[in-house]
Amino acid sequence: MAATRGSRSEKMKRIFQQFDANKDGGLNREEMASLVVAVNPRFKFSDQQINAILDEVFRTYGGVH
Repeated sequence: MAATRGSRSEKMKRIFQQFDANKDGGLNREEMASLVVAVNPRFKFSDQQINAILDEVFRTYGGVH
């Protein structure tokens, strides 16, 4: 099972690095918006929907960059 976790961890790290465009070690609103759109390619989010999602993410998890 450790190999599975390692694989998942590595996959998550690669995904994070892909969206950390400015390479500062965190995801700002613009980077998070890109991630939200990428993980849901069949759904066309409005700017209002993306902002609502990001507001909730940053309110819940904090750490706004």
